[in-house]
Amino acid sequence: MKENHNLIDESSDDIEVYVKWEASKENPGKFITTLKVLKDSTLADLRKLIEIHLGSNQQAFTFLVLGDPSGAPVPKEKETKTQTSKLPICNNELRGRLACLRPVKAIQRPNHQPFTPLENKLPTTPNSHFTKNGDDCFSPEIAPHLSSTPFITVRRY
Repeated sequence: MKENHNLIDESSDDIEVYVKWEASKENPGKFITTLKVLKDSTLADLRKLIEIHLGSNQQAFTFLVLGDPSGAPVPKEKETKTQTSKLPICNNELRGRLACLRPVKAIQRPNHQPFTPLENKLPTTPNSHFTKNGDDCFSPEIAPHLSSTPFITVRRY
């Protein structure tokens, strides 16, 4: 009876794909889900199912080429051409395949401000630091320093 069951399974047009995250320092590589897909489905089809499964907790990801020593991800353009049946066998089951996902880290956008946030709050012109009296003259304490840069002394030997 079990032999007949195996024959039925082998002739079926679907495979089970075990989906897990890649193990790294930040991520323990936990199992996500098992999905049944058609034998001739592609990684693009699998991506749609995974995104539905992840729902509101969607994390951007790429598929890894398991067995590739460089650990290169599958380019998104090639997902439509790569069949799920080409994924590595999982758990020694002919119908079981393993899809390993690498989370895409958010790219930090560079700060487009020319200075640090504190410097952006400070006025950039030296005259803006000085207080003026009612007669449009600088206060007496500041007037002597206007001709030279404060706190910088030039010594000539």
